[in-house]
Amino acid sequence: MFRNSLPLRALSEIETAVVEEVLKEVIKEDTIAIRVDHQIFSLSHCRFLSANAVIEPVSKNSNFGISVYRHTLLFILAMAVKQLFPTKIVIAQHAFGCEDSDLCTALYCEVQSNINTKGITEMDVQEIKKKMTELIQENIPIEVALTDSGKLIDRFTKNNQIYSKKLVQTLSVPTVFVNRCGDFETLHILPLAPKTGMTNLFDIQSYKNGLVLIFPSLRDFTVCPPFQPNTRIHECWQDSNTLWNNLKINCVGDSNKIIMSGDTRNFIQLSEAYHDQKIVELAQMITDPQRSVKIVLIAGPSSSGKTTFSHKLAIHLQIAGLRPLVISSDDYYKSRDRPDYPKTKEGAPNHECIQAMNTELFNQHLLELFEGKEVEIPIFDFLSGAPKLQGSKKRLEPNGIVICEGIFC
Repeated sequence: MFRNSLPLRALSEIETAVVEEVLKEVIKEDTIAIRVDHQIFSLSHCRFLSANAVIEPVSKNSNFGISVYRHTLLFILAMAVKQLFPTKIVIAQHAFGCEDSDLCTALYCEVQSNINTKGITEMDVQEIKKKMTELIQENIPIEVALTDSGKLIDRFTKNNQIYSKKLVQTLSVPTVFVNRCGDFETLHILPLAPKTGMTNLFDIQSYKNGLVLIFPSLRDFTVCPPFQPNTRIHECWQDSNTLWNNLKINCVGDSNKIIMSGDTRNFIQLSEAYHDQKIVELAQMITDPQRSVKIVLIAGPSSSGKTTFSHKLAIHLQIAGLRPLVISSDDYYKSRDRPDYPKTKEGAPNHECIQAMNTELFNQHLLELFEGKEVEIPIFDFLSGAPKLQGSKKRLEPNGIVICEGIFC
């Protein structure tokens, strides 16, 4: 299967012509990328694809398409900043969502340089927005090109693209793919739209020391939703950035360098120490008498460390004199053979849907625990796809607190 991290040969003129003929048959007006053998690629990648590949169009208002749309806007933002402020670069920090969507609808970015790391002004933001609008209206082609790594490092050095330079230096490959639009280029990390004009719907606003790049949501691709800042999320990211800056790890290239040096043990220990410190701070907040906390909900995607985190937190709360009861919402999954168990479009069980949970029983057990009653918490058997016949009887002790973890908490 094709992977853009490997140096590939370009197709011959005849092979390219065959692929282009296929693309004419599948490409529609709103096609922003292509799916080739179940992987997403830029349309301009056809010069590097096999003529025997299975090719499907990806529209911009699809799950994969909106991701391409967002990354293309970020590329155009970086190009606009480079044209307006040649010594500065765009640092994409973190995403924001909106209340009625689980997709990110805004991206917080900072504009930095080696000379001045201060935030940008409102006037700068308006200039950037105007320049982006111009670049989009010009409908400039965005190409994927295979280039020599050494020459690319020289160009990145000249253009002050220090983070991209560090990443190429640690790849140890003779050639890499880049996204190129005019004389501006970045590493080809993710596929982009074929032309700048396909991303005409966007907005930019000043926020904190940087700006937020706002784009439409999948639920309504006709308008950019209002920006809804989450101060807590931003503070957490900034706090994390302070740690990485102290450790002089500002990009993937820096972490790659640590791995290549073999000094990963110290890096891991520092990360774990920082994490433990945050758990101690959280425990202190929870045990504050003025808060009177009775339940802590820990959410996150699959395999993100929720269970480990919840048990670590429980230990610190025990030290503070509380009696934590750890519950996993995963144990409240319904039996998969139930007719009302949700399905994906392909007909497979959809475990990442709240309808797969027995929320009525979950809520009932929480209320009974807070009333001092004993409950039999189910134990879900993921092998059989059903709760075990016998659960685990639990009661909230005096001075108790419930810690519940799961993707829907």
